[in-house]
Amino acid sequence: MSIKKKVFAKQQKGKKFNKSAVTSKKSKSEKKTHKNVNINKYKKHKVENNVEDNTASDSDINGEMSFDSSDDAEEEYERVPRFKKCFKVRNLLPVKTKKGFVYRSEVIEEENENETPKFAPEEAETKKDLVQTYSMQRQSLGDLKCKVALLCTSIIEEPDSNIAALKELVQMFEIPTTKMIISETKTLAFSLLRVFLDVLPGYRIRMQEETDTKVKLKKETRKLLGYEQTLLKCYKKYLELLYGLVQDMKHKLSLNNITRTKQQASSKIGIVAVKCMCELLSAKFTFNHFKDLAGKLVPLAIDGDETVSEMCCKAFIKLFRADKLGDASESLVKLIVHVIKERKFNVPADLLRTFLNLNLKEAKPQVEKVDMEKGRKEWCAMSRTQRRAKKRIKNLESELKEAQAYECVENVRKFHTSTLNKIFWVFFHILKDGDKLSLISPALEGLSKFAYLINLEFFDDLNDVLCGMMEKDLLSDVDKLHGVYTLFTILAGQAESLHIDPHQIFCHMYQGLLNLSHFTDIKHFELVLKSLEFNILRKKKKIPLNRILAFIKRVGTVSLQTPIHGTLGLLCSLRSLIMDVKGSDILLDPESSIGSGVFLPEIGDPDHCNAQSTALWELHLLKNHYNPAVKLYAAHLLHNCSNQGRSNLPDKLAKLTPIETMKFFSYIATENKMEFLNDAEKPPKKKFKKDSNITEICDEYNTDFELDWEILNDVEFFTNV
Repeated sequence: MSIKKKVFAKQQKGKKFNKSAVTSKKSKSEKKTHKNVNINKYKKHKVENNVEDNTASDSDINGEMSFDSSDDAEEEYERVPRFKKCFKVRNLLPVKTKKGFVYRSEVIEEENENETPKFAPEEAETKKDLVQTYSMQRQSLGDLKCKVALLCTSIIEEPDSNIAALKELVQMFEIPTTKMIISETKTLAFSLLRVFLDVLPGYRIRMQEETDTKVKLKKETRKLLGYEQTLLKCYKKYLELLYGLVQDMKHKLSLNNITRTKQQASSKIGIVAVKCMCELLSAKFTFNHFKDLAGKLVPLAIDGDETVSEMCCKAFIKLFRADKLGDASESLVKLIVHVIKERKFNVPADLLRTFLNLNLKEAKPQVEKVDMEKGRKEWCAMSRTQRRAKKRIKNLESELKEAQAYECVENVRKFHTSTLNKIFWVFFHILKDGDKLSLISPALEGLSKFAYLINLEFFDDLNDVLCGMMEKDLLSDVDKLHGVYTLFTILAGQAESLHIDPHQIFCHMYQGLLNLSHFTDIKHFELVLKSLEFNILRKKKKIPLNRILAFIKRVGTVSLQTPIHGTLGLLCSLRSLIMDVKGSDILLDPESSIGSGVFLPEIGDPDHCNAQSTALWELHLLKNHYNPAVKLYAAHLLHNCSNQGRSNLPDKLAKLTPIETMKFFSYIATENKMEFLNDAEKPPKKKFKKDSNITEICDEYNTDFELDWEILNDVEFFTNV
């Protein structure tokens, strides 16, 4: 019940009591009854309010009371307060005495019920104040954005004369002026990022300590020097502020006694700072403070969460692709390898996959050794003046090359070779230890990509390690193919004259082909087709015929369980093997066979499975495939890849390599286009003599063939299937 209702009920009780006192003059009997009722009401009222009354007696209980006592009771009732008092009591600590503990308490506040509540209008006022403050904050943020936009445009238009505006922007970013800190920080951080990306040059600026202060400069040169030094200081301050936001994010996320809203706010601001740092690293890696920026982002790529680590790895990939000289890539790889050593290879796999985007075209597998004794003798034979002159000439040459942005081939080769040695050290240690199973896959991918740069000296060790992992089933199917491709690439580059027969590697490759299925990735198919072309087709003269026939049979078997683009890629590689390898067409004839024995597909050795005793009966099944392109390829292979007649492939399709065919038909599956058949000419119809006995057969044959070509040209056929 509310306070108002209680007050109203007590007032009604008081009115009833007064009415009963007036009517008590009628008669003595009536007076007594009324008095007893009123006294009983008074007693109840006393009990409710906890007021001690010593005037009550036994006669009050029995209902026998005189008229004078009733008047005193009325007076006392009038003196009693009409409203209940509320007290707030706080318990104090007990005091120990001789008699025992004494418990104490004190009254904090005293409130009357007749007072109207004060919180309702205060809430309304606070709501109005919140709306007004929010609108004012939005207005101040809008004014800030307009000011930032004007400053940024003035800097981009004339950076030399408006460098003071850049100082003001950095100062605004350091000290926020509004209470909407997240929006203000985002606006200023991204605005300064755009300004620095447009204004910063593509060369390194000398620090003020490096310049010679004794040299007299022209007015324009001094102005340019002052502008460059101010720009460099602002950029350094901006990087420090960004890194401070990232450190604040890491600190608040590690705390447990902080609210979730503060953690989310700091994480949002920290992610914005990481974005800005990644953009500057990938775009301005030739400018100053590159190593400081990289040294702060590399630990974030390892210790940060998924979003931060992904942003850092993308920035590294952009840098590796854009760096042509190799200096920035070499320093970044050096930092990454140093952190990997410190963390004992406890790093994410995506960080190692960034090495796959390195541009190492000028790297050499063997570094030319410099004759140090010859250089020392020449240096000792020089005088002091000659040594100083040689140092000055070297410094001048390096400055001229920097000014002209000249890419020396020797420097590029030096940087690429140093980078290659560092990443090979990481890959070899991962394979040698074998503890980090998640890092084996990116290590094998990197070795397969840069396998042509690996020395032959490492072949025996790599062969033992990889074959041991394959036998223990520690590698996946894709990893096995990467290992096989790496070993074959090393053998193809430098070991052709050694005549090494990698029989064990062929066995692992033969067994891995059977694991292809409908759920295999396109990258896996690409690696399979590359291995078939590189390891078998290019070495067809050095491989026995039984081994080639076994691989042809295995490819035909696997083509039944793969998707359309994978099947067509395998059939294209099958076509190139049948056309280039003599004697392989024997598998197209089911009646002819070489030697004796029965084909044993379950044997893992391609040399002893008797593939010459079987035939490619899978092509007859693929001839009845629902896809018209697969039908056409199967019919083409059954006719021994003839270039004439009805089984001839279209020109655009016949010129494609296996990998191009697979990618082309995977594109068709998504885009639903069959443009390669639009320009192809339809095969001519055979002209038959008019004979009543064979007219029906000829018409039926011609309509079937025309229907196939209509289906091939019709794109809607694929969507319906």
